[in-house]
Amino acid sequence: MNVYHGTRPEDFWEIRKRFIALRKKARLTQKHLGEIINLRQPSISKIECGHRVPWERTWLRFRALEAKHNRPPIDLPTHWD
Repeated sequence: MNVYHGTRPEDFWEIRKRFIALRKKARLTQKHLGEIINLRQPSISKIECGHRVPWERTWLRFRALEAKHNRPPIDLPTHWD
């Protein structure tokens, strides 16, 4: 089931921006991102161009990956006792 049935066009662009931002932040190619979330590179390209939205299971995988990359950095001590 596609969770985006009836989604407005501006929402497609928000999804597109999030895919591009995460891929660049993680320094991944479309192919590598696709391998991680179980999509082929042409599908990633269509999502990033705003021509397609991901299915629910793909969106959930993407959001899990996005959450990992949006965690704040860990503060390490500057000296060790």
